[in-house]
Amino acid sequence: MYNKERFVIEKGNRVYFGLMVGFLIVSVLGCIQFQSLDLETCRMCLVNLNVVSLLIMAPYRIRLAFDQEYMELVYPHVKKPWMFELPLFPCNTAEILFGLAIYLKLRILTSYCFFLGFVGPIMAFSDPPKGFEKGSLFDYKMFGFYITHYLTILNIPLLLASKIFIPGYKDIWMALGLYTIFSVLMYFFNRYMDTMDLGCPANYFFNMDPDYHPIFHKTYEFIPYRFWFTIPLILIVGIVLSCFVFILRLFV
Repeated sequence: MYNKERFVIEKGNRVYFGLMVGFLIVSVLGCIQFQSLDLETCRMCLVNLNVVSLLIMAPYRIRLAFDQEYMELVYPHVKKPWMFELPLFPCNTAEILFGLAIYLKLRILTSYCFFLGFVGPIMAFSDPPKGFEKGSLFDYKMFGFYITHYLTILNIPLLLASKIFIPGYKDIWMALGLYTIFSVLMYFFNRYMDTMDLGCPANYFFNMDPDYHPIFHKTYEFIPYRFWFTIPLILIVGIVLSCFVFILRLFV
């Protein structure tokens, strides 16, 4: 029997930092291995890694959608709970599309998965959403949350180590343009879900209400309108990613 308290993960505690260090070590070892492989082998490894990631994500999200305790906490009194846990959040879309982007060698899609797979998990790890703030690492919710987000961000250093994709400034704006298109589509999907009287407002791509991250709340104070409050964030992210690419290209 293990002591459950020893494995409780919460942002900033020892288990959290231990997990982050573990993720970092695995990433470094993966990069070292990829540097010794040829380009096509690296490409197929990434596609296979994406398949593994999807095989983990699918049952995790299905169970989450039908977890009554979780749904009552996050979406109280909701009808058709599965509709609120479809894999339509930014990190999910990056995870789902990544293998396809690499296999078909689609640069615009790879750009989207690269930058969203970088920004999304960092935001998730820096401020876990409601329902994932604290819990045992061996609870399926916490394990699924951290491992699926990590497998999404793991693609980034492996892409760089293999030199399959080295981002440029143009790639940033292609990725953010595609993100904006997806965001608009999700906005209308959210509006459609709201007409179904499901007991809770939908917020795919977090463009309806600023209930996900403190930064969202700050921009909403200045632009208190659905979807439009996300536009300054997209521009700010573009500037930050431009700095990231500038530094990255000095070393890669």
